[in-house]
Amino acid sequence: MNVRKSVLLMLVSLIILVSATLITVGCNQQEKFGVDVSSQAITAIEKLVTNPQDFSKKIVKVEGQIIDECPGGHWFHLKGTKEIIYVTLSGFILPQKVGKTVVVEGSLVNNDGQVALLGKGVELTYSHK
Repeated sequence: MNVRKSVLLMLVSLIILVSATLITVGCNQQEKFGVDVSSQAITAIEKLVTNPQDFSKKIVKVEGQIIDECPGGHWFHLKGTKEIIYVTLSGFILPQKVGKTVVVEGSLVNNDGQVALLGKGVELTYSHK
């Protein structure tokens, strides 16, 4: 009888441990596209748009909400606090993520006279509630 209780207690403990691990792992998921995004500081989209010369030939990292996206996943418009920047992707496509907040890393380019970002990597982190 004591052996049965010990085995049952071990099984219950194992189930609780596995469940807690799955809940913790499943709460924060991260999707990555393209190259890995570095740990450098995020630059405000507003700074890129108003002072693009300050970021010439530099890799930048921005965060914003995707407000519009190419159906094929080749580009999107990213909204910061106030400004919107066009992001074209290099070497990968992004599945539909309109409305999601993402971090993008890349370099500034001229897109028909407008400042744009050539994205090399995109990360999306979200929590399940």
